[in-house]
Amino acid sequence: MAPGIYGQGLTDDELEITSQLGECFNMLRALPEQHPWDIREFMHAIHAAQDIVMARAARRAHPEAFTNLEDREGT
Repeated sequence: MAPGIYGQGLTDDELEITSQLGECFNMLRALPEQHPWDIREFMHAIHAAQDIVMARAARRAHPEAFTNLEDREGT
């Protein structure tokens, strides 16, 4: 997808990443269970990864509240 920003939301690429992470979860759920906690732990890991991607939109929307890489250059 071409990069684009929906207002202050996710770019097309960020939205695609979060969607594909969700698809990874669905793919794991379709596999035979090997351990009762696999799904729960994988779900938490997927949510953590999605949180990182979605935090990018928060940093763009509120640069005064979040440190960005550009803020640290030259220090």
